[in-house]
Amino acid sequence: MAFGVMVAAAGAVWLVKAGVGRLAPSSGSDQIRAGGRSYPSGHAVAAVVCWGLLLEHAGGLGRRRRHALTALLAGAAGLGMAALDSHWLSDVLAGWLLGAIVLGVALQAQRTEAGVTVSRPLHRAAPREPAQPAPSG
Repeated sequence: MAFGVMVAAAGAVWLVKAGVGRLAPSSGSDQIRAGGRSYPSGHAVAAVVCWGLLLEHAGGLGRRRRHALTALLAGAAGLGMAALDSHWLSDVLAGWLLGAIVLGVALQAQRTEAGVTVSRPLHRAAPREPAQPAPSG
């Protein structure tokens, strides 16, 4: 499954890069890749998807911890690319968003295939009062 998800993520990045066509920042330090397409950051997408998949299947971590750790690790990767002047910050933000979408779709598909349904209310409803008998008379 992980290989297929990474191929899908790479395809999504390629499609968006081909459609947008924004050039990467050119600091002069990276002459090999200077002028390449940069939106969205494929590094940010890969970090979200890889860490998300890996941590989703790591035992012993709760849902919130998995999400926080994925955000921390993917955040470091994306911000590192921006700090190295390989991507604009908006490239990284778009990469994180696209990665989260690909990861979410993949995990939902996996749950659906496994027959697991997750339904959580959007809000916590107040407990209902027991029904009072109708007055007679």
